[in-house]
Amino acid sequence: MVQSNSPEQLRDLLVEHLRGQPLAPLEQERILTQSNGIGRWLQLALARDVERAGLGVAASTVFELPARFFWQLYGTVLGEAALPEQSLFDAGPLRWQLYGLLPKLADEAVFLPLAHYLAGSGDAARRRWQLAGELAELFEQYQIYRADWLADWEQGRDQLRDARGQARVIAARHAWQPALWRCLLAALPEANRSQSRAHLHQAFIERLQQATEAGENIPGLPRRVVVFGISSLPAQMVDALAALAEHSQVLICLNNPCRHYWAELIEGRDLLRSRPGKRLNHRPDWPAQLDQDQLHEFANPLLAAWGRQGRDFFALLDHYDQPERYRGWFERIDLFEDLADTNNTSLLAQVQQGILDLEPRQTDPSRRRPVDLAADNSLRFHAAHSRQRELEILHDQLLAALEADPALQPRDIIVMVPDIDAYAPHIDAVFGARLRADEDSGHGDPRAIPFSIADRRERLVSPTLKAFGMLLDLPRLRLSVTEVIDLLNVPAVQRRFGIDPDQIDRLSGWLTQAGVRWGLDGEHRASLGLDREFQAFSWLFGLKRMLLGYAAGDSEPFDDILPYDEVAGSDADLAGRLAELIDRLHQHWRVLSQDHQPAQWISCLRQLLDDCLDFGDETDELAAVRLDQALDELDQAAALAGLSEPLPLEVIRDALIQALDQGHVSHRFLAGKVNFSTLMPMRAIPFKMVCLLGMNDGDYPRTRKPADFDLMAEAALHRPGDRSRREDDRYLFLEALLAARQRLYLSWVGRSIHNDEQQPPSVLVGQLRDHLAAGWCLHEHADDKTDAGQALLEALTTWHPLQPFSPAYFGSDPALFTYASEWRLAHRDPAGDQPAAISVPLAPWPLDGPLTVAPLADFLRQPLAHFTRQRLGARLDLDDQGLVDSEPFSVDGLGQWALNESLLTTLLDQPEIDDREPGLRRFARHQRLAGVLPLGDAGEQALSTARETALPILEQWQLARQRWPVPVKPGPVRLDLGHLADGQAIVIEQWLPELCRAESGELALLSASATRLAEKGSKQGPRWDKLVRYWPQHLLINAAGFAACTVIAHSQGLFQWPAMAPEQARQDLLALVGHWQTGLCRPLPVAVTAATAFVARRLVDEDHKALNAARTIFDGSDWSSSEAGANPAVARWYANADALFAAGGPGDDFAYWAEALYGPPIRHFLHAQGGEV
Repeated sequence: MVQSNSPEQLRDLLVEHLRGQPLAPLEQERILTQSNGIGRWLQLALARDVERAGLGVAASTVFELPARFFWQLYGTVLGEAALPEQSLFDAGPLRWQLYGLLPKLADEAVFLPLAHYLAGSGDAARRRWQLAGELAELFEQYQIYRADWLADWEQGRDQLRDARGQARVIAARHAWQPALWRCLLAALPEANRSQSRAHLHQAFIERLQQATEAGENIPGLPRRVVVFGISSLPAQMVDALAALAEHSQVLICLNNPCRHYWAELIEGRDLLRSRPGKRLNHRPDWPAQLDQDQLHEFANPLLAAWGRQGRDFFALLDHYDQPERYRGWFERIDLFEDLADTNNTSLLAQVQQGILDLEPRQTDPSRRRPVDLAADNSLRFHAAHSRQRELEILHDQLLAALEADPALQPRDIIVMVPDIDAYAPHIDAVFGARLRADEDSGHGDPRAIPFSIADRRERLVSPTLKAFGMLLDLPRLRLSVTEVIDLLNVPAVQRRFGIDPDQIDRLSGWLTQAGVRWGLDGEHRASLGLDREFQAFSWLFGLKRMLLGYAAGDSEPFDDILPYDEVAGSDADLAGRLAELIDRLHQHWRVLSQDHQPAQWISCLRQLLDDCLDFGDETDELAAVRLDQALDELDQAAALAGLSEPLPLEVIRDALIQALDQGHVSHRFLAGKVNFSTLMPMRAIPFKMVCLLGMNDGDYPRTRKPADFDLMAEAALHRPGDRSRREDDRYLFLEALLAARQRLYLSWVGRSIHNDEQQPPSVLVGQLRDHLAAGWCLHEHADDKTDAGQALLEALTTWHPLQPFSPAYFGSDPALFTYASEWRLAHRDPAGDQPAAISVPLAPWPLDGPLTVAPLADFLRQPLAHFTRQRLGARLDLDDQGLVDSEPFSVDGLGQWALNESLLTTLLDQPEIDDREPGLRRFARHQRLAGVLPLGDAGEQALSTARETALPILEQWQLARQRWPVPVKPGPVRLDLGHLADGQAIVIEQWLPELCRAESGELALLSASATRLAEKGSKQGPRWDKLVRYWPQHLLINAAGFAACTVIAHSQGLFQWPAMAPEQARQDLLALVGHWQTGLCRPLPVAVTAATAFVARRLVDEDHKALNAARTIFDGSDWSSSEAGANPAVARWYANADALFAAGGPGDDFAYWAEALYGPPIRHFLHAQGGEV
C-alpha cells in the first residue's frame, strides 16, 4: 500500500512502476478505480509521451469498477460453471423473486409486520412492488457487507454479529428477516441456492487458501492488480484482495489527506484500534498516549467532521497490512508533499496544509493568521437566490478567472453539484445560450465558455427514451395539446408518422384554432374521473372538425361538428398522419390501462415501440439497444421468478425505468471543456479551480433515510467499510476541497426567491466557515484580532442580487460585476445623449414592388412595435400565448372583443334581415362548436355581452346605409406617388373596398367596429389612437379620385372623415410613406396614445399643457395605466416620458413626430367640425 496526499504523486509513481515493471506485451493491466472519471484521468496520463513521463500508449489497460472485477474474478477462480449467467441474487432478479413470494407468506405469524404493510391503503400491487424493491436492495447489501449474517440465518441461527464477531439474538420485531431469507432460498432451485455473493465469496476465499497451501497456480489470475484512488471498499472486497495478494501482485495507491496517524481522532475510534506497532506516522510532538478528554485538542476539526469514511477504510486496510514482509525492501517511501510554503501562502493552501499536518482548531483569537484578500482569491463563497442565478453568477466569475489568468483553461475547471439532472437545464440555459449565440452569429463571442455535462441519466438526455417514458405514462396523462406536440418534436416519432419538423408549427396552429385542448375523448376523460359525455375540446373533437373541414369545406355543422376549413389540398395528408398518431395513442392507452402477464407486457411494449417510434437514425441506435436490453432483462427476471400473474403498468414501468437507469449515464468527463458533474467518489481529481454549487442546507450532504428494517444502520452493528450516503458526502466534500489546486468556489441558494429571507448553507460549508473564522483574519485586522473572524467571512462572501440585471452590478462594489453588458441598457440615463440602443439609423427599407396601405395602418397604430417587429424581427407583445392546454373557463377582455367583432361581422353580412333571432342562435351554436366559448353560464354571459354590443352598432351602420344606399365596386387601383428623398419610387397597388353612394352622389366608405371609438364622458371626443388605423385607407380612396368620406359605425354613434381633394390626399399619402420609411430605420420618439393626445390638446391649449397631458398618458397616474407599461415595444425603447421627450432634437423630437404622423387625420376631422372637438 502506497499513500500520498497528492493524486499526481500517486499517478506518477504508478506510471513509473508500470514502465519499470512491464507485463507481457499482450497481457492486460488491471486497474480498479471508484469512478470512470479517475480511470479517464489515469488513461490520459499513461498515454502521454515518454518524454512527458508517460508510457506513450495505454493499450491493454483495463479500468474497472471493483464489483465487476471481483465478479469476473470469482468466475476465474471457481470456474465459469459455478457462476450463473444471470444471478438470481442481484437486486433486480431478487426483487421479482420477492414480489412473487410475499403473498405466499402473509398467513405466517412471523411475517405479520410485512402483512400489515401490504394490507395498507393504496394500490396493493404497487405497495408489494415497492416493498420487494426495498427488501431486494437490503439483501443485496447484506450479501456484500454482512455475509456472515446470511450464513448464520441459512443455518437457522437468528443472530447478528458485530464488528468483533460477537453474536446477539435478533430482536423479535426483526425475526422475519432470517425467516424470509430462508424462505427465499427454499423457493429457489437447489442448484441456485449456493450462488449468492456471500456463498461465492466464501468459496473464492477457500479456493485461494487451498491453492496457497498447496503451492498451486490458478490459471487466469491477473499477474498484477492496481487499486487506485479508492476511498472505500466493503470488508469483503478487502478480504478478497488480501487473498488474491498471495497469488498476484496487488498495488494499492491511497489518497490520504493527512501524513500523520489520525484514526483515533474521530468518534468511534475504539471500533478498530490499530496495533501499537502501526503508529509509524504518529506526530512526533504529541504525547505517546492521548487521554480521551484530550483528543479534541489534537484533532483537525475538518478532518474530524468529514473524514469518518476515510478513517474507517484506512483502519480496515491497516488490519491487513503486514509491514514485516516488506520492511527490508526500503527504508521509507514518503509521497506526502506540503501545499503551503513560501511560494504558495494562499488561504486555501493553508487550510489544506492544516489538514495534512493534522493541525487542531485555533482557540486563541490573537493567533489568527492574516489574509490579504486583495491578492488572494483562492477561496470564495457566493450566495444566490436560485439555481438559475447560481449558474449566471458562476458564468461571470469564470469569465473573470479566465481573463485574470491566461494559463487557466476551461479544461482546468470542474463544477460539481449534488444532482446534475436538476442543474442541467440551468447549465444549458446559461452556458449553452452563449455558445449557441456564438455559433449563430458567425463570429466569436468572448463570453462563450465551452462546457460538457457528465453523469446525466441517459433516460433524461435521449429524446427517444424520454418519448418512450411519456408513452408508458399514457394512462396517467391528460394528453394535452402541448404534451402531444412535445411528442411530435421527437425525431423518432416524426420519422414513424412521416411528419417534417417544419410542419409542427402548422399543426400547432390548426390544433389551437380547431379547439383541441386535452383528452383523447370522453372515454379517456372518464378514466380520469370526469363525465364520459364531456367531448368538447378533446382530440376527437378537433380531429373531427379538421377532417370534416377537408371533406366539406366551409359549410354548416354536420352532426354537431363544425368544419374547420383550413385543412385543404395537400394538407389533408398531414392531418391524416396526425389522426393516425392519435389513433395509435388511443389504442395503446387502452392496452396500457389493463393488467397483463409479464410475457404479454413484453409483447405489448415491443408493439408500442414499433407503432410509435422509428429508430432508423443512427443517433437513436443506442436508445434502441438500451430499450431492447431493458425489455429482455425484464422478461428474463420475471421468467426466472416464475411469475405468471397479471401485473399493473406501474410495476412494469418502474422495472423498466430501473433497468434503463442502471449504470447507464453519460460520462462526458474530462472532455477538454469546463466539466459539470455530480459529486461522486474520487470525482474530485486535481483541478486548478473547483466549484461546488447547490451547497444548501438539507440538499448536501444528501440524505437517504435507511429503511426502518435495515439492521446495518444500527450504530452498535456498524463496521468499517459500511456505506453511508451522508458520510460519503462528507468525505467527497473533503476530497473536493483538497483537489483544488488554485481556487475553491462555493455557492448556495442563500436567500429565498420568494421573500428574500436568508437561508443557511450546508452544514459542511458552515463548518468550513467556522474553521476559517477561528484561524484567520483580514490583514487589516492583524493588530486587533479579537472579533476579526466574522469580518473575514463577510469579506469572503458575496451576496448577489435577485436579478442578473440589478443596478448593483454596475455600481462601485468590485465584488459585484457582470459581463452581460446588455443589461446596462436597462439602467441607461433617460435624459442621456443616446436613450435608444440604435444610435445610427439602419439602411433604408428596400421597396421590392408596389405597396399596400396595410403596413402604413399598422405603423400608425403602433410605430415602435411596427419597427421592432418588421425591421428587427422581434415580437415583444404577449398576445400570442402559444398552445393552450385547458378548456376556457371564462372570456377575457381580448376574447370578448373578438367575439363582439365576430358577431358584428356576421350581422353585417346579412344587414337586410329583420328577424335577428335565428341568426343569433346560429352564431351561438357555431361559437360553441368551434370551441371558442367556455361551457355553462360563462359562455352564455359572453354571448349576451356580444349581442348587447353588436346590435346597437348594427343599428348605427344601418342608419349610415340608409344615407348611402347604393353600393359601388371601384375595383383595383394603382397609384404612382412619385419618389422619396432617397430616390425610391412609391407605387401603391391594391383592390379598393366597396363604397356606397348617396342620392346626392356623395360617396362613402362604410365600416363598423366593436371597439369603443369615443371617449367616455360628456364631451364624447374621438379616441384617435383607435381611429388612426383607418386613415391610410381614407387617403388611398381619395387619392384615387373617388372623393369619398369614411364613416365608421361604433357603439356611441358614427365617426366621419370628410372627403379630400385628390392632390392633398396624394401629398399626405406620400408624406406618410416617407415617415413609414424613416420609422423602419430607427425607433422614432413617438407613441400613439400620448402623441394623439398631445396633438388634440395642442390645438386648443398651450404646448406645455399638451406635453403634460402626453406625459400623464405615457407614464400613467393613480387612476390610469401607463402606455409604456401596456406596450412592451414602447417600454423597450423609451422607459418613461423623460426618455421619450429627450430623444431627438428640433425637427426630430416627440412634438415633431406627433404632429407629422397624427396631425393630418386630427386636423382634417376638426376642420370639418368647424374647429370644435
